[in-house]
Amino acid sequence: MTSDDALRKARLAALAELYDEIWEWANTKYDRHLVKRKVEAVDPDSRLFIVGEAYARNQVRLTGINWFDERGTLGPSGKNVDVILRCLRYTVHPPRAVRLPRGSVQPKDGGLTTIYTTDVFPCYPPGGGTPTPAMISDALKQRFLTREFDILRPEVILLLGRPSYTAFYTHLLGTAPQVNISTKFRALSPSTGLDEYRGALVVPFLHPSPQSGIFSKWFKASRSTLCEQPQVQALSAALTR
Repeated sequence: MTSDDALRKARLAALAELYDEIWEWANTKYDRHLVKRKVEAVDPDSRLFIVGEAYARNQVRLTGINWFDERGTLGPSGKNVDVILRCLRYTVHPPRAVRLPRGSVQPKDGGLTTIYTTDVFPCYPPGGGTPTPAMISDALKQRFLTREFDILRPEVILLLGRPSYTAFYTHLLGTAPQVNISTKFRALSPSTGLDEYRGALVVPFLHPSPQSGIFSKWFKASRSTLCEQPQVQALSAALTR
C-alpha cells in the first residue's frame, strides 16, 4: 500500500466514525428515519467541497448518498449542479456504483472527480423547510462540519444558497455577510477576491434548485455558454490557483 492509499484509507475510516456520530445525534434529536451516510460514495481526494443547508426529504436522508433518491435517481437540484460541475471535471456521481434497496447509483464517468457534499445541518429538519438558527447552531456546536474539513482538507468551498452562506460566514468566518448572496454571485469572476477558511477559498453560489427564480433565470440564459460564465470561471480559477 502506498502512502497515498494509506491516507485515503485513514480519511475514509475517520469519516465513517464521524457519520456514525452524526447519525446518532440526528436520529435521537431530529429524525428517526435518517440513514447513515455511505462512506463508499465519497472520494476522499476531492479538492472541491459543497456546503449546503440541510438534507432533502427523499434523498441523502433515506439513501446515505447526497443528491440521489432511493431508486438511484438524481434529483432536480443535483442535475443542475452536476451540469455546472462537469465544466470543472467534477460530478455528484460517486466513485463507484452503490447499491440501494430500490435501485443503485451509477458511478462517475472516467476523468471526473466526485465532489464532496455536506450541509450545515446534516439532517432533515423536523417538519421540512429551512432549519431554524437553533438547529444550525446545535449542529455546528457538535463540530461535525469543522471535523469534515479537518479530515478532508478541501482547497475550495462552494456555499450553495443563502442559509449555507449566512451560517458559514456567521459561525465559521466569524462575521455576518455584508451583502446578500445574489450580489456576491453576480460579482463572481476569475479576478474576484475570495475569503478563505483554513486555507480554502470560499465561493458563495446560488442554490441550484429549479424553484429558485434567480438561479433558474441565470441557468437558462447561460446554458449554451455555461462553462464560459464568469461564475463558473471563478470556480475554475480557484481550483487552479
